[in-house]
Amino acid sequence: MSLDLAIIAPARRRELVEAGRKFGSELTLSQARRTLDAWATHGGKLEDFGFAQEDAGELSAAHGELVAAGVGREMKRSDKKTQQRAYAAAVKDGQEARTRARSVLGAARRVLARTSSEEESAAVRRIDTALESGSAADDDADRLAMQLDELRAVLGDKAVANATAKRGGPKAIADLEGRAIALRGIAQMATGRRGTPEETERLDLIDGIILELVRSAREAAEAAGKALGEPALMNAFALTELYGGSGGRKAGGAADEEEEGTGGEA
Repeated sequence: MSLDLAIIAPARRRELVEAGRKFGSELTLSQARRTLDAWATHGGKLEDFGFAQEDAGELSAAHGELVAAGVGREMKRSDKKTQQRAYAAAVKDGQEARTRARSVLGAARRVLARTSSEEESAAVRRIDTALESGSAADDDADRLAMQLDELRAVLGDKAVANATAKRGGPKAIADLEGRAIALRGIAQMATGRRGTPEETERLDLIDGIILELVRSAREAAEAAGKALGEPALMNAFALTELYGGSGGRKAGGAADEEEEGTGGEA
């Protein structure tokens, strides 16, 4: 079975590329191999639960595309895991800086809202806009860096800076700048692969397709295991290559991108 990437709808293609960018191709390659090995033994039990021979064929084709692209020949798994941990740490630090900045801006708003001058009223509106537009912390390094930049810009407003001079403003600004730089650096490292942008996007797309398929196989294995009284099925299709010992199942039952890696390797 060949992998026809041209038929994927543009909107869905973007979603798959974005998902694939967060996991290294070394990891998706290993997980695809593990899932295909499990399918060879248990595949017939999953067909009535949402994962069929056609899906396994597509997964095999995607695995073959990565192998053909040279994935697995150069980067060691330990190197990839180190990079993955660095990415997660940078995002965590950035989110902490964001939380501090939002708290400082909240204090500035409290102070500035007590007066009626146009300058201070305008500053309050800027604060409100910034707090509303960035109400949820992003877990993508580039987008989180943009959130930090927006907060830093508001903290640099003259009226806001005066109100926060002794309320953590200078420290928050310095943290936001440093964390944004670190986030962009780790994002560049994650996507700084060999080849053209088109080749890089193609690998990200294949990674995204693999992620979708191995997660589907795991969900089918969980359902089949419960229905057939074979809990070992869930372990056979566990996403351990992506998430280590967690098997991809987070607290609350979500097997998703909560635990992220870096972009694919050529």
